[in-house]
Amino acid sequence: CTLSVGYPPVEEEMKLLQAWHPELSRKLVARVVTIANSIRNSPAVMAGLSVRATDEACRFLGDPMFQDVQHQELADVLKTSFCERFDGAWDDVGSERGQVWLLVEKGVGA
Repeated sequence: CTLSVGYPPVEEEMKLLQAWHPELSRKLVARVVTIANSIRNSPAVMAGLSVRATDEACRFLGDPMFQDVQHQELADVLKTSFCERFDGAWDDVGSERGQVWLLVEKGVGA
């Protein structure tokens, strides 16, 4: 028997992540959660993306080396925290990992 709980609403996930990572701006946390939700809601991606993935991304982003996060740094963190959880290659749009990377690039560029 498998129990599927689903994901918390965007605002609730943001509250959790901000409580766990107070060093991050609300704007950055919102961006991470927004990109995660685009992945979760994409018909091209069958596997889920847990709150653990957004928490991991926030932990990386909270490192002092990411003091002033630019688009490329955010993309690199999400490539590790989000894309690596899916099968395939990030540069193969025919794979789930490739589809996730497209969504990350779109979200980061927005």
